[in-house]
Amino acid sequence: RQMCIRDRVSTQSTGMSPHFAMRIAPTLALVAIAMAVDDPHWEYCIVGGGPAGLQAAALLHSAGRNYVLFEREAQAGMFFSKFPRHRVMNTVNKQGALSGEPASDAAERGLRFDQHSLFREPGVPYPMSRFSKRFYPDASEYVEYLQGFARDLELNIQYNADVMITMRPSGGYVAAVRGQNNSCDVVFIATGISVPRTPRAAQGSEFIETYDSMSVDPQDYINKSVLIFGNGNSAFETAAALGDVVAYIFLVGKRRLRLASDTFYEGDVHATANNLVDSYHLKSLDAVGEHDLKNTPSIVEDGELLRIMSPGFVMQFKSRQRYRKRLEAKQEYKTGAEGRYSDAFLETHPEIGRKYLEMRAGYDDTDGSSWNIDLWGTHKLIMCYGFAFNETVFTGLLPCQRETEDCPEMAPAPGRVQIAYRHGLVNQQEPIQWQSSRTQDFADRAWPERTYPTMTDMFESALHPDLFFIGATMHSNDWSNSSGGFIHGYVPPLPPFTDSFDAASAT
Repeated sequence: RQMCIRDRVSTQSTGMSPHFAMRIAPTLALVAIAMAVDDPHWEYCIVGGGPAGLQAAALLHSAGRNYVLFEREAQAGMFFSKFPRHRVMNTVNKQGALSGEPASDAAERGLRFDQHSLFREPGVPYPMSRFSKRFYPDASEYVEYLQGFARDLELNIQYNADVMITMRPSGGYVAAVRGQNNSCDVVFIATGISVPRTPRAAQGSEFIETYDSMSVDPQDYINKSVLIFGNGNSAFETAAALGDVVAYIFLVGKRRLRLASDTFYEGDVHATANNLVDSYHLKSLDAVGEHDLKNTPSIVEDGELLRIMSPGFVMQFKSRQRYRKRLEAKQEYKTGAEGRYSDAFLETHPEIGRKYLEMRAGYDDTDGSSWNIDLWGTHKLIMCYGFAFNETVFTGLLPCQRETEDCPEMAPAPGRVQIAYRHGLVNQQEPIQWQSSRTQDFADRAWPERTYPTMTDMFESALHPDLFFIGATMHSNDWSNSSGGFIHGYVPPLPPFTDSFDAASAT
């Protein structure tokens, strides 16, 4: 407006009065700005500021490419500000090297045993050793590392950018951020597998704590019994962290326990967290078990404990609770261990006597659907079922996170990016007569629900050209076989991967 007044719109040629010209000057100025400023155009749009997104940005930056990285949080690497919950990484940060070792051998060792560092440019690492000397670093140290990487390399990052990716009718994609449409020729999705799965219960799901919401204060678990659903790394990490203070831990998985030392697969349980196996097998202190959980249970409060049972048994159990309270009020309540001959039996069977008598008296409340109410009782119930793919950048909605539940697919719409997931058995085989159950279980692994998008060998979406998945989702191509889902697995392939775009452009 001031510009128009200062320049004095020529009223001689237009026939407008000075007063009218001054009134429409703001509108003319806005029109001029809108005509002069187009939506930003980028060759490459990267979504997600974790290790993969930062690595891709650094490589494109060193190659002088036209790129931008969108990060939802105020800083890079914020996933690691919360996870792992108990703060110790299970990937190694090896510092030592042989004296006099050739530079080529040292570089090879660095790639193999430094499982956190990124590349400033191809072949030039940005060493994690500047931020931590620990063999297993603290997660907060890795947050500092990633933020230092983004800051020192002066990468083109837009923070606090909650982005929505849609398809452009003419080809390419649109990244909508804060009301502005960014035009993208190629999109790299580096949002990771970062959405925690939610608990599933017919009744009482509010009593279930999850890996991402549980308290990490040891005081909250002193002398408590803890039941953990899940038998992967997050479950064993939780068990190891609580082992110092809890009374006992019962860890239940839906499949056979798989130790990385047995399977040689880095996605299975690492030795750094599996001390619960020793306390179970060597000391009979805690317990590790299996339950398919096909029948969704209900959870009912019973004094200080949480009882797990089939939904059809809830009304009967609550009726027993009311009956027990009436007897207790009249001081007439007795357990099976207080009847005739019980004292002698308890004296001769001090370890199992009371439990045996209670079960013989029917006090165990078995509901007939594989849930023993006395056994399945605990002070704390924690679910550690891992993470799902973060698809909010395509839908604006949280994904269906519940395990083994049918998740409705969003109807196709103009411009909407559809995600197809790998599902079913990975390498289904016919059972072999001599094959052990553990071997067959390993062979017939099922893909985790809504976790790994389908993609080509070059990590391009199977449904949409020029949309690539990088980071943990690259594990879609080698899940259960190699280390593509881990920092040290997906970072080394990124330099030749980004180089391939330069070669394609030159061609």
